[in-house]
Amino acid sequence: MIAKEGLWEYGIEVIGSWCFLIYQRYLPLEKYPLRTQDIDILIPLPYKGKSFNISSMLKQLGFEENFNPDGSIFFTGCGLKIEFLSPKRGREKKTTEYIKSLAVSPQLLRFMDILLQETIIINIAKGIRVRLPSHCYEMMEHFPKNLERQGA
Repeated sequence: MIAKEGLWEYGIEVIGSWCFLIYQRYLPLEKYPLRTQDIDILIPLPYKGKSFNISSMLKQLGFEENFNPDGSIFFTGCGLKIEFLSPKRGREKKTTEYIKSLAVSPQLLRFMDILLQETIIINIAKGIRVRLPSHCYEMMEHFPKNLERQGA
């Protein structure tokens, strides 16, 4: 549904171990066997995209809304945990920020901006596109070569 609404076009990204799964499936990479049960969704701040109630959509799909001690929202269901993250900038002390247009409160973390700077969009099915950080793909593509050179 996120893809149907075009939210990936507004800078929202899949990050973390699940982006590696997508890289492996749709790009020429060797298998990376590790994957966590949490799906991390990165939302740029300020979010300037289309309004869409992500919270309501996930509840309709059977996910349960939960709150971290800092007030950020995550969802659990189907053996998965969906977490929302956003960049924390400057000297801000707050750890979350409610994004009314998406009805979620992502956890604010430092250095998330790095993942928003250069991205790639992959068509994973007809009419379904997903945005991912390009840095991770570039790093994975070159890492085995670097490892071989260091060990040779």
